[in-house]
Amino acid sequence: MPSLFQKTAATSPVDKAAAAVDRVAQQHNDAVAALDRARAEYADTLANVVAEDAANLPKLADARAKLSAAETNERNARDALEAVRARHGNAQAAQQRDARAKAYDEAHRAAVRRAALAESIQRHAEALAKDYAELVEQSNTMLRALPDVPDMDAALLRGHVVEQLVRVEMVRQGLPFGSALQPRHEIQPLADKLATTPDLLKRWKAADLGASHD
Repeated sequence: MPSLFQKTAATSPVDKAAAAVDRVAQQHNDAVAALDRARAEYADTLANVVAEDAANLPKLADARAKLSAAETNERNARDALEAVRARHGNAQAAQQRDARAKAYDEAHRAAVRRAALAESIQRHAEALAKDYAELVEQSNTMLRALPDVPDMDAALLRGHVVEQLVRVEMVRQGLPFGSALQPRHEIQPLADKLATTPDLLKRWKAADLGASHD
């Protein structure tokens, strides 16, 4: 049961117009029924006058007046029905225009936000491209500088591996680049993967130089 202090929902112009159409349509139906009765009464009275005598002429005049009034009432009810139907149609058209305008406004807000995000992504992409280029350059420098490379895969020195590691990191960060082979929270961060290489190179150096002094 609604609270005494609860506000009822406002009736829209379309609902109001639809209710008016229903109400006036019923009034027109009643007027049509009354007109049918008046016509039947007039026809019956006229038949009695013709078949019998002129004694029923006053009744005929009364029946004619009732018929005329019923015709006027039906015509007025019909005009009123056409008017409220037109009002209902106008209200529906206005509601549809308002809904379409709101839809365009919503799309426009999304477009403005998308443009701003595109600028942000562009800036981050430029920084990412710069860092990625230096990452590849440092990988090549490391590869050229090493006297010996016992294990290319352990040192993560293959170009396609570095590229794949960066793509996997983007997936870990939430970018929808295909489907991850494992849950994002289980993917090891890129920095952690590459952080193991310096210690690996130290071990290679110690093993290499230690062996050369034996």
